[in-house]
Amino acid sequence: MGGWAGAVTVLLTAAAVGLLPPLLRALPEPVTSSGGTGPGYRSLADGRTVLTHTLAAAVAVLVVLLAVPGALRPLWWPLLACGVAAAVVDARSTWIPRQLCWAGWALGVPAAAAALLLGTGRPQLLAAATGAVAAAALFWLAWRISRGGIGFADVRIAPLVGLAAGSLGPLGWWWSLLLGTALGAVVALLRRTLGRPGPTPYAPALVAGPFLAALLAPLAG
Repeated sequence: MGGWAGAVTVLLTAAAVGLLPPLLRALPEPVTSSGGTGPGYRSLADGRTVLTHTLAAAVAVLVVLLAVPGALRPLWWPLLACGVAAAVVDARSTWIPRQLCWAGWALGVPAAAAALLLGTGRPQLLAAATGAVAAAALFWLAWRISRGGIGFADVRIAPLVGLAAGSLGPLGWWWSLLLGTALGAVVALLRRTLGRPGPTPYAPALVAGPFLAALLAPLAG
């Protein structure tokens, strides 16, 4: 019965790649706290975004199919469909559309139901849900303490990361956040070394964390 989960995982990820450009063209342009305009979402709906999203999504879905048990794959749907898309937009603009995060939150409900249908135990599902809440709480606290050191958009995307990371168990959750945070720090250091001004997009590193943890899990025993 679990064979359909892999097919849905691939189709959902492919649909997200196809839907991102029209979504970017339809989104209202955000206004900054200083009254300035946002990144120009419409201008991001181009071939470069499609190519980047296609490559990132292909790698992400391949990791899930190879490293995540079939019954747990639905818990990765919000991250695959919305988290990867948000990371691509953030990488190009340092902005994350809140609508993508909201869609990921909403997708979490049918994803959990599908995981139960596939045989995921209630303890595993509870661990994933706890991971989502804990990640959101942790990044909210970091946002409050840092006073703008991280953007609130990273707080919005944290539940998608935490849900997938939590499906790997407590140790996998910690490794996911640790790897994502470390990767973000390396990117920030490289940007500073290369003299690149402006804020560092953090979502790509944060989203990459669970995928790296899933790949490294067999090495951890």
